Amino acid sequence: MHELKQIMDDEERHEHELIEMLNEKRLNYTDSIVLGFNDALVELTGVLAGYTFAIQDSRNIALLDLITGISVSLSTNASEYVSKRQEKEDRMFTTPELFI
Repeated sequence: MHELKQIMDDEERHEHELIEMLNEKRLNYTDSIVLGFNDALVELTGVLAGYTFAIQDSRNIALLDLITGISVSLSTNASEYVSKRQEKEDRMFTTPELFI
């Protein structure tokens, strides 16, 4: 019985150590990075197709696409920043420890 208790304690300790190893800041934002790449890809592809049909000069298309890429990047980053900040504030006010 004592051996079984020791094995269970070891397994719980290993589980907590593994969770701590996986709990890195970079991994917490992976979903945001993937979502940002997806949004940027969709927006830039649509804009590039629209510019190509509307404008015949390839230099103007490249310049407009560069400007669009920068603005998409800034807007996606700002949107994600506000979203994460709001999520953090929501967690702060709904944490059960605050009501105890």
